[in-house]
Amino acid sequence: MTKSNPSEIKPSPKQKEIIESKGDTIVISNPGTGKTFTLSRKVINLLENGVEPEDILCLTYTEKAKKEMFDAIFNAKRKFPDSDVMKINIHTFHSYALNYLLDNGLISGDIIGNNILRFSILESFENNKALNYSKNYIISDFMPKVENSLRYIKNFGITPDKIEIKKSEKLLEKSHDEKRSSFTTKEMKSLLTYIVAAYKHYEDSKTDTVDYTDMLLTFIDKFHGEKFPYVLVDEMQDMNEIEAQIVEMVSENLFLVGDVKQAIFGFQGGSTKNFEKFQKTCKPMVLATNRRSTQQILDYSKNYFLGKTEQRAKFEEQLENFDSPSIPPGPIPKIFSTAAHLSKTRRIIEENKGKTIGVITRTNRQIIEISKHLDINNVPYTSTSSKAVTKQARDEIKNFIKGLISNRIEDKISAAFTIFSPYTLKEAFALSDAHKKKDAQKVAEINSWKINLTREDLNQLFKETIYPLCVSKGSEWFSTAVSVEQQIEEYLTFETPTFEALFDFIDIGEESYFERNKEEKTTLSTVHKAKGRQFDIVIYIPNIRSDSNRWIDEITSAILGAKGIDPEDEVAEESLRIDFVSFTRAKQKLFVIVDD
Repeated sequence: MTKSNPSEIKPSPKQKEIIESKGDTIVISNPGTGKTFTLSRKVINLLENGVEPEDILCLTYTEKAKKEMFDAIFNAKRKFPDSDVMKINIHTFHSYALNYLLDNGLISGDIIGNNILRFSILESFENNKALNYSKNYIISDFMPKVENSLRYIKNFGITPDKIEIKKSEKLLEKSHDEKRSSFTTKEMKSLLTYIVAAYKHYEDSKTDTVDYTDMLLTFIDKFHGEKFPYVLVDEMQDMNEIEAQIVEMVSENLFLVGDVKQAIFGFQGGSTKNFEKFQKTCKPMVLATNRRSTQQILDYSKNYFLGKTEQRAKFEEQLENFDSPSIPPGPIPKIFSTAAHLSKTRRIIEENKGKTIGVITRTNRQIIEISKHLDINNVPYTSTSSKAVTKQARDEIKNFIKGLISNRIEDKISAAFTIFSPYTLKEAFALSDAHKKKDAQKVAEINSWKINLTREDLNQLFKETIYPLCVSKGSEWFSTAVSVEQQIEEYLTFETPTFEALFDFIDIGEESYFERNKEEKTTLSTVHKAKGRQFDIVIYIPNIRSDSNRWIDEITSAILGAKGIDPEDEVAEESLRIDFVSFTRAKQKLFVIVDD
């Protein structure tokens, strides 16, 4: 028998109206208004009305959001047994597509990650002698932009064979302003050719494997199953064109939850047009009462957004009752204009000890910069992405392994200076001096320090040397070591692994984030990873650097424009929405630090 919980949160009158609504519904859920709570209660309402759990499909975007959705439904199950909740289909878009394709024998199940795309781009650029820049500069600056561009283009279902190069070139001729660019129009057209070649090289290299977008495209092409009587989608403002097609294909009745004001994943293909399209066929209902932030934070966020948007009338209606009557009042948000944003951030953290603090930025580079400053000043924090120490750890591991495998004495001397080396600092300097003085005996000593490029030897090296030392250096070092070993394992599955390419593959690797068991009061996070989170205090530091790589945006726009897609429509006001999301993570106090 299920016991009632006297502290159970009761739905508000508006939530009750939404939960009991019939027919296709789209819920415009303002920040902090309980969208996951509402969605979970909608599922229970369907069960109470006799809907079989197997006839319900819940879709979201990340494994974390999927778990939160399951937990919310499980905690709200009331009289229903655990077995009923377990029968509800709760998936990410990718896990739903993957299960269908595997169950029907349509794919092998061999899924590749972003590292293969990155490596293919680098390989293609090098083979075609595309850029007269150093490899390090290509890896750090060019390649991430090209990778994002190709993933973005593919999310519209555009594969290399569908790119219209001639049309794209003509659009570049019209749009490119040589006075505002470091590239001529001729060079831009060459870059377009190289990027399409890299895309084709990547697609050709996959053979029997698929990436995450392939899964969705294959699902659309091969799906012949029955529709679900009820499909519920969380965070639907992040839905791209492919995902919108899937929702339409598999649903009889829709219950969509989201907020176009929080659509900040345009770089992944998230389309505000899909939100507008579904609003035409679904009954719109608004969740406005906030249960998170003080009224002062809400008023600031609301006025800031309405003051800058070009669709004021539309959003005024959504934000009309954006209030938090149950939250005690707090201070008015403070905006600081200073060039010393690092020391200002640290002072705010120190003045608010005991509170949960979110330091929210727009880029990972900002997080690395802030983490260096906090490390130097012994300020504890957690990070949802790379810290400064992550790069240091990766470089140390890479240089050590490279020195052991390489025949170059310079690589071995570099390895002798890493923390994994058996040599003392004094001995490492002596070896370096011996190399300069051509001391044959000393050089022979370090040349004998070598392992073969085999998986067994590398596994033993990690087990006996790298992991023990990384554990002693802390969780960031250990998680970086795990990430590097996984990259090496991935690379060694290639048909013809080579020495140089191994270290290129490590350099291009996507940083892995491991959930930390120990959580500090202060968290460093980009806006995109802070989505769905909340903090007592938010310190928001907008991006203070100009983007020097707009060339890739021009090329992307030309490729999409040739197919009749205007990406400017999709990302219009995204910067404003990023600010709005950042502000509304704060519960009690909001600080914004802008460049002086």
